[in-house]
Amino acid sequence: MVTFSVLLAIFLLFIYQIIESRRDLARSMAQETVAHVEIILNNMLEKTDMLEGFLHSMGDKNMRIMMEAEDGQAFIHEFNFFSSMLYDSSAIKGIFLLPKGVMRYSYPMAGNEKAMGDRVLERDATKETAQYAMLSGLTTIDGPRKFIQGGIAMVARNPVYFEDGTFWGFSAISLALPDVVQPFGLTDLARQGYEYLFTMTNQNEAIPIGSTLEKHTIEDCVSYSKLISGRRVTLSVVPKVGWLSLLDVFYGFAFFLLVAVVIAYLSTRNKIGSLELLSALEKEKHMRAMTAQAYNEAEQANKAKSNFLSAMSHDLRTPMNAIVGLCTLLNRDSNKPQKVEDYSRKITASSKHLLGLINDILDMSKIESGKVSVNTREFCLGELIDNINNIVRPQAHSRHQAFEIIVNNIEHELLIGDDLRINQILLNLLSNAVKYTQVGGQVRLEVTEGKMHSNNIASFFFTVSDNGMGMSEEYLKHIFEPFSRSNNVINEKIQGTGLGMTITNSLVNLLGGTIDIKSKEKHGTTITVHLSFMIQGNEVNDLDFFKNKGIQTVLVVDDVANDFMSVQSILNDVQVNCYHAVNGKHALDQLKSLTEQNNRPDLILLDLKLENEDGLQVAKQLNSTEFKDIPIILLTSYDYSDIEVEAMDCGIATFLNKPLFISSLKQAIGSITNKEHEDTNDPECNICNVFNGLKVLAAEDNELNSEILVDLLNMRGAICKVCADGVEVVETFKNSKEDEYDLILMDVQMPRLDGLGATKQIRALDKPNAKTIPIIAMTANAFSEDIKASIDAGMNYHVSKPIDFKVLEECIKKVR
Repeated sequence: MVTFSVLLAIFLLFIYQIIESRRDLARSMAQETVAHVEIILNNMLEKTDMLEGFLHSMGDKNMRIMMEAEDGQAFIHEFNFFSSMLYDSSAIKGIFLLPKGVMRYSYPMAGNEKAMGDRVLERDATKETAQYAMLSGLTTIDGPRKFIQGGIAMVARNPVYFEDGTFWGFSAISLALPDVVQPFGLTDLARQGYEYLFTMTNQNEAIPIGSTLEKHTIEDCVSYSKLISGRRVTLSVVPKVGWLSLLDVFYGFAFFLLVAVVIAYLSTRNKIGSLELLSALEKEKHMRAMTAQAYNEAEQANKAKSNFLSAMSHDLRTPMNAIVGLCTLLNRDSNKPQKVEDYSRKITASSKHLLGLINDILDMSKIESGKVSVNTREFCLGELIDNINNIVRPQAHSRHQAFEIIVNNIEHELLIGDDLRINQILLNLLSNAVKYTQVGGQVRLEVTEGKMHSNNIASFFFTVSDNGMGMSEEYLKHIFEPFSRSNNVINEKIQGTGLGMTITNSLVNLLGGTIDIKSKEKHGTTITVHLSFMIQGNEVNDLDFFKNKGIQTVLVVDDVANDFMSVQSILNDVQVNCYHAVNGKHALDQLKSLTEQNNRPDLILLDLKLENEDGLQVAKQLNSTEFKDIPIILLTSYDYSDIEVEAMDCGIATFLNKPLFISSLKQAIGSITNKEHEDTNDPECNICNVFNGLKVLAAEDNELNSEILVDLLNMRGAICKVCADGVEVVETFKNSKEDEYDLILMDVQMPRLDGLGATKQIRALDKPNAKTIPIIAMTANAFSEDIKASIDAGMNYHVSKPIDFKVLEECIKKVR
């Protein structure tokens, strides 16, 4: 009797697991389908944004013409042309413009004639959502409901404003229901043997959008529900045959009888055999549990895939749609220089954003697959911070933010570590700080060297802080999860993948460091990364350098006391006397006083921005006195490219970015020394273009990329010959004269012979300049291990595609 009870319990458990596994599978399918819904609706919202962008690209004047044209014919051809690119689905009922909230423009017109002249801000059925959109500035979704032009549809309305904030009207797009069922993937459910009911709420009423329920009721279904763009979307699913078919019961019962007969037989013959059978049944139960666990894991992976597709579809489409739309406008306005310049700038910005998204996705893929490796090499902390300053400062400047870099107690600058990953970590954190801080806010990077716990290991703290929007305590618990984004960020429509902090945390862990985050909503965020590096054993003796260069006394002209004290600390460490002046008059008095004391300064460090005084004017004044032979180095926290020529005319010898590092100061002094030994009558030689007259041999197998590269180099004054593969570039260099080429730009992935092999063959040639000619990798392979492979093959530097010519310029300066 006990055995029978056990078998009956197993039978019932078997039936229960069949039902639950099918319900879980159905729920997972519903979840994936709703994710498709979200993608479709997000795409719908993006298209209203693109319509708004189309209007703004025309300018306020033309927008006003469209607003006043009651016949809806102003710029109708441009509107139809642009809308035709957005009309990519049979589910789209129409693409509309509503100046002053009145329907005037429709694409296509066929089928939407009855809606022309509709005043959405006044009609009872639409005025609530339309007025809310106008007052809030947010895109709203209206429907599903019956539309004037017939049928059930839903519409997204995006309020549009003039540059001065005055309301213009709406850009809108509508989807016909239930025609939209096919894009949502509901027909796939029916094909796989499921009945479904798909509903969407409108003013708290669940409106059926599609349904195939015939044999079953809503009570028989499993449901998945999600809030999308202010609408509750619910999908209820049930198999046509039900959760348990008669065939399932028959097989289960047959199995139950078979096991009962076998156990009864064995129990009369051998009780041990009976126990073994029970053990086998127990193992089967365990296997079923493992199968259920595997299924749950697969379901989670499937959910993660859906979330990924939803996030990527939106974030990748946004800049891509902008690029496509702007290229269309560029063709239309090709004869208008101002428009072309504006479109080109926007295309460049969107392209860089798209490239950043792609890099994040590829980096995350590498990290998750465990293929990320540490590329340890010698680097200079000063150069690393200077590169970061050059990248981040323009970003902060474009948002009128104050960007500050502070260094504390830096004793070791020459280190050993993966500087590429450190650079990536800091750029991720600083880019986030700039992005999530309001216009006019403050962003700060503080680098502090901690106490040494070993003679050859230095410890550093990198602190990035801002006074931006901050994060809630609840969100901080999920900040390192892939694709996580706070509600504040989503509401502010700030673009991003939600991968930046995941990548940053993974890289910090990879380098053996720690990351600590403190944040408060509306008060800003402070993130501290702690990393340790080996100290280079071949650090040059700084005391000998300054002594050999004849630098014993330095005058610092800076009105910020903390900045002077930082420089004084650095110079005192290398036994250089340091004196202070706060303005031009004080500087001249100090020079006279120190000269009388036989302690005439050998160098002047001059801040560009003094209170009530411009550093260039101070330099000009000093250059007109008996102290004009003292070299002046201009210290600045800003981009000095616009004032470089003027600064040279005022007597500036060279420039240094703040904060000051001893390595960068030595490099600047070295450049001054080199200039003094140059024999030239050209006063503008100090500001020569590194590309001017440069003879370049390039390896590039893509014809379009070759054409672009040649044009970009030619416009900068360089001469370029392009080879189609690695074999050709080796032969061309082999047969060239010694001074025929100054530089080789080497693509890595090429037919016949790749760039790595070509570089090795060039370096092995019996030719005087084979081992010395600079070779720079020019490739889409942008990971740390790719860079290491390029350097190991004999290349000098690595530049990732698409080429940033500022980066290429810096590389050329270093190798020439």
